[in-house]
Amino acid sequence: MVIGNGFFSDTLPDAIQEMELRAQSNVALVPLPVNGNIMYYISDKGHTFGVQKIGDRYIVRQKKNIRLKRGWSMRWSSDAKDHQTDLCLCMYNAFVVKTWQDKILPSFKDGNQYNCILSNLYIPEKVFHQEYVDRMNLLADVYKDNFRKVCYFLQWRTGINFEDAKDITSEVFLYLTTTGYNSTVYLDDNFVGLWKKQGVRRSYDFFDHKKMNVYDADLCHSKDKGFEIDLIPVLHGTKRQNYVRHYIEGYSHSEIAKITNSKTSTVRSECSRAMKFLKRYLNYYENGKST
Repeated sequence: MVIGNGFFSDTLPDAIQEMELRAQSNVALVPLPVNGNIMYYISDKGHTFGVQKIGDRYIVRQKKNIRLKRGWSMRWSSDAKDHQTDLCLCMYNAFVVKTWQDKILPSFKDGNQYNCILSNLYIPEKVFHQEYVDRMNLLADVYKDNFRKVCYFLQWRTGINFEDAKDITSEVFLYLTTTGYNSTVYLDDNFVGLWKKQGVRRSYDFFDHKKMNVYDADLCHSKDKGFEIDLIPVLHGTKRQNYVRHYIEGYSHSEIAKITNSKTSTVRSECSRAMKFLKRYLNYYENGKST
């Protein structure tokens, strides 16, 4: 029985057969995440149908696709809302994937986004260049050969425990080889040295985050820094940390700003205030207090 742009059918196989006759092609169920008793079918030439069971019979209506700038779109209903989905994605999921996924969108062989037939769709293959394979193999060897060495270095240099040193060492390695990747450094022999240097910085930040001051236990009792170290305990907070980093460890203001995630002008001001504070402290004990 024909009704408008649809028809009634006694069984679902009969409905599928009629849809194939009207589309002059094969049809498949679109695995959309719909609610209720409505189902959507699509042909390999882009015809779409909505099938709904009413009583003991099936009513089938041919859907009208929407032409958008990005290509054809299929309209479907779920949760009392209308949705629009790329027609090529619906077709590819129905005939090839057999389940619903929307992370991989097929491409068009002829470049025409309006030519939505199954034979024109394909998924581009991921190409892995040999240089990337070689780089991953090299990084794996570097990590395996130097991981424990860097851990022991951080433990000796900052006094951090070995378990925390392992976490920081792994984190720094991932940063240098991904987010902080620099092709001019990573192939250089000094990569392990950079790994250690960044690890020391992260270790200091780790102590600061835990409201512990690594400089009290480590730098303030160093024998090769002279009398200057004895004045550090009179400073407090970020002034002491930035003073040590700039005047003792030799970091520039911009480098300290990156470590502390602050502005360069702020670091420069804190270092300057720390120096002025130490000068006033010395003048007080050398002149004022002695008199």
